[in-house]
Amino acid sequence: MRIRSYTVKYRQPGQWLWRKVKGVMGDGFVANDKVRYFTTDKDEMIYISSDAEVYFPPERQKVIESNMAAETGQQIQRA
Repeated sequence: MRIRSYTVKYRQPGQWLWRKVKGVMGDGFVANDKVRYFTTDKDEMIYISSDAEVYFPPERQKVIESNMAAETGQQIQRA
């Protein structure tokens, strides 16, 4: 079974409550690492400050490995 998405929790500096982004398929940085983005399974792009505290679940690593294996056509193994 291939996991395709995961849920990310984040909070901006000074906030107490965590916010969730569900259905995340990928993430990264833009604008010289000043902005972090998340792409969702609904073709949305969500931008947050790079200063935000972010929690990634273990499923993120499985999605990355699965995507890499699909690109290369080989089994990817963690070191």
